[in-house]
Amino acid sequence: MVTQIQPYFQLALNICNLIIILFGFYKFMGKPHSSLENRVTTLEVKVKEHEESLHQGNDRFKNQKKTDALIINSLVALIEFEVDYCMHHGDEKISPRLDKTKNDLQSYLAEK
Repeated sequence: MVTQIQPYFQLALNICNLIIILFGFYKFMGKPHSSLENRVTTLEVKVKEHEESLHQGNDRFKNQKKTDALIINSLVALIEFEVDYCMHHGDEKISPRLDKTKNDLQSYLAEK
């Protein structure tokens, strides 16, 4: 009786072993794909984070332009005040450094 059933059990065990080997081979061959897929998703997340930070940086640069304009206007006002102060208090000669600064600033603003 056992000798009659033994070939069927052996065949079933061989089929199970073959299935296990094929499954292991499938997992082994699919591992590079799954690891690459994980790497791609993490890189996509990082790219999205970088794009968001770049958009925030662009907003910061827009605010920086307003700040630069305010500082330039303040510099012009201070230089004009110093020149007017020198003229009204008997100093007919403006310091060469102040005059050069005023001319440099005027040429810079004319270029823009």
